[in-house]
Amino acid sequence: MTASDTDASGLPTGGSETGRTAALGDLAALRGVGVDVELARRRLRGCLFGEVEPTRVGRYEVERLLGTGGTGAVFRGHDPELDRAVALKILRPVADGDSLANARLVREAQTIARLAHPNIVAVFEVGNDDGRIFVAMEHVDGVTLRAWLREGPRPLAEVLAVMLQAGRGLAAGHAAGVVHRDFKPENAMLGADGRVRVLDFGLARGTVDAAVLTTPVAGTSAIDTSTLTPAGVVAGTPAYMAPERLWGDAGDARSDQFEFCVALCEAIWGRRPFAGATIGALRGAMAKGHPELGPARGEPRRLRAIVRRGLMVDPMRRWPDMPSLLDALERAGTSRRVAPGLALAAVGVAVVAGVGVSLRTGGEIPVHPCLESDGRVAAVWDDGQRRRVNAAFGASGAAGAELNAREVDAGLVRYLDRWRAQHAAACDLGGVTATQNAAIDDVSTRADIQLACLDARLADVRALVEIWSGADAEAVMRAPAALADLEPLDRCAELDPLHAASRSHLAAGAALLEPLARVKALRAAGRWADGLAIAEPLLQQAIGIGHGPTTIEIRRLVALLHHDGGGFAQAEATTAAVYADAFASRQDRAAFEAALELVTLIGDRGGRHDEALLWGRRAEAVLDVGTVVDDDSRGRLQAQIGLVLYQRGELETALATQQGALALLEQADAMPPIIIAAHCNLGLTLRQMNRVDDARAHYRQAHTIAEAGRASGEINESELAQALHGIGTTAYDQGRFAEAEVALRQTLAIRERVLDSGHVFVAATADQLGLTLVALGRVDEALILHERAVAMTERAVGTDHTMTSSVVMNLAGAYRAKGDRVRAKALVERSLAIAIRAMGRDHAVTVQAMNNLAWISAEMGDHATAISVLEEVIEIQRRTLRADDARVAETEAFLAQLRGAPPTPTPPPRRH
Repeated sequence: MTASDTDASGLPTGGSETGRTAALGDLAALRGVGVDVELARRRLRGCLFGEVEPTRVGRYEVERLLGTGGTGAVFRGHDPELDRAVALKILRPVADGDSLANARLVREAQTIARLAHPNIVAVFEVGNDDGRIFVAMEHVDGVTLRAWLREGPRPLAEVLAVMLQAGRGLAAGHAAGVVHRDFKPENAMLGADGRVRVLDFGLARGTVDAAVLTTPVAGTSAIDTSTLTPAGVVAGTPAYMAPERLWGDAGDARSDQFEFCVALCEAIWGRRPFAGATIGALRGAMAKGHPELGPARGEPRRLRAIVRRGLMVDPMRRWPDMPSLLDALERAGTSRRVAPGLALAAVGVAVVAGVGVSLRTGGEIPVHPCLESDGRVAAVWDDGQRRRVNAAFGASGAAGAELNAREVDAGLVRYLDRWRAQHAAACDLGGVTATQNAAIDDVSTRADIQLACLDARLADVRALVEIWSGADAEAVMRAPAALADLEPLDRCAELDPLHAASRSHLAAGAALLEPLARVKALRAAGRWADGLAIAEPLLQQAIGIGHGPTTIEIRRLVALLHHDGGGFAQAEATTAAVYADAFASRQDRAAFEAALELVTLIGDRGGRHDEALLWGRRAEAVLDVGTVVDDDSRGRLQAQIGLVLYQRGELETALATQQGALALLEQADAMPPIIIAAHCNLGLTLRQMNRVDDARAHYRQAHTIAEAGRASGEINESELAQALHGIGTTAYDQGRFAEAEVALRQTLAIRERVLDSGHVFVAATADQLGLTLVALGRVDEALILHERAVAMTERAVGTDHTMTSSVVMNLAGAYRAKGDRVRAKALVERSLAIAIRAMGRDHAVTVQAMNNLAWISAEMGDHATAISVLEEVIEIQRRTLRADDARVAETEAFLAQLRGAPPTPTPPPRRH
């Protein structure tokens, strides 16, 4: 410290926190060196509280600073009347507008003062000294739980014993009607006597203050306050806050329960369950609802389930109260093995009481299935299963097998973590919402339905793992897509009373879970015929049982298998039957998904756009009047309708629809693959509108999301390839052909590795790469790619589809570049005929094909054909486009040139 930092008092004049703490040391020592103590007190009080510090607070003498926080400072004090040490918390001055908050603090502190509990620090007095609120408390000789935990690793039993004491303190406060509002390891002390005391009960302010908003999380940057609304946000430490408090709710005892479980998770597993260095990041992590508890350390499996329940994002799904949570923790922390004598005694008591419980001598005490979710998950995916799948992938010879094995592992871990959380929520529902369950017709409860649904999802994973344990190259190639196709777990939480079935129906349906899961796994492995061989008899069995939801699910799976195998007509008819059954029985989710699939089947695959849009309106009607109300579903529907509008040539309407879809999906925080697809669809439409720069921006945004998702494991290579394809096509449009070739070759390599060798997406990339090679003058290479693209597209969607028209046209362009105009013209005429059959004469694709026929005819000297075709083009354009549209002027200029018979310019390459 330099001379300029001090004055005659010998103490710092600045606002350094270190200087303040040092200066407020032992006042007796300061007196011994001649320091003007009273002057020191006043100056330091000014630094801390903006006013002169008194020598006493109430009847208590202030001795030295113990610490500062967001609401004030704590001093060691002395009570001269009882001759004992005390801790004095002096709250910071507040504005007049916070007088109600002060009154609440005083009231709650007075309540705690009347409450004698061994695990709450004793409050001796709450007072007001010249407008300054103070609380005189028991002075604890000990350390905070934070300091205790930092001393080194501790046995689980010891950690649980200490944390249970803190939990009992919180429970006692709740029983007295007081909420802590800021529980964390710093706010509980372990005394030298081994007893834990909870501090600062009810003393968090009712409004945000600067200290709270700058509290760092996880040792990183300060909390970002840009997303906070100052009014109505409860103070506390954001890293421990319950989600409802981060969003501005005052919170209640269930919020304390959440904070306790965050601290418990940190104490047991060494990490907080929701990561984030800012309030926005914490909100984002919590919104996903998947707490990360850290690696197991030999704890009972049910302990993790207990803690997860306390960390549920929805407060209603947490434990009913702190005592319920503490009882469960105590049971989990004790040995699950019992002595033979105790087991026999327990049997005797049960029989006398008429309970009929049976315990195996020396065996385990039965545990409710709801507390065994970790064990069920481990039976599906553990180190042994992981080794078997890795070995099978490695032996398959498939390209990218090692990468796909890593994706499978990461994806299953994420999915099963979410499964645990959903399972805990359903178990909670079954235990505490009997009044809600009573409203459902039939004897099944809402929890029964959710748990049955979750059982089905776990069976899906188990069947996939079984397939992957003996995977061939095809199954390995399809593994990332199979992960993405796993049914979203939050669907199990949706409830329609008419979805309920009797317990006998649920039991009968359970018998179908394993074969149904097997069918899904066979589909994921590309074994469609094998899947249908099981699924069709299974459908008849479900119809016989009479359980509508199961019948609908199996019928939908049959439709998907027909679609995968190229049976589009059968797939369409079966999906329509699914919609009819679901709509009639008011199964809103199933009806919506079937209608949405028909939009794709009829519009994208069938090219019947008007009919597809009709199904889109039906899907929209289900959303308008049914129980499916999420933005994610509405966004997916708008995105698909926008794609149909694009295919129909209504580009302006398609663009507006797709932009609205993207906004809805982003608002719903949709899964990254869906957001990526929405950006790419926008890129497709903008590119067709010649807005190539705008299209490229969307493709680049999709690529950024895909790269980030690849790093976190949320995105597989299919989505990355989708974005890369768009980047390649827009580079081609802008004349950067070498850049386009690099991006498109990367795309083709990925798609050949992760998709069926005849997939339409592989064909699309091969086709676009062929266009690029023609532009680079490598026509022979391009012809190979274009011929392959035509063959694949015809196999995938048939000979009379708009995509087939496009790839045939691009093959014509390659032959024209090679100088074979005769073959080129024949292919153009074939492409035009397909377009007319698929979309009619007025469609933009048809008009483009007519233009190309005019070009090639003119080049071959057949001006009469060229003029005739262009006259029809102008008639269509004048009828379907605005008068000032540039395309009308271009066609008129070309026609004028032909009528004057000048040399024709080279047409631009056909876009795909």
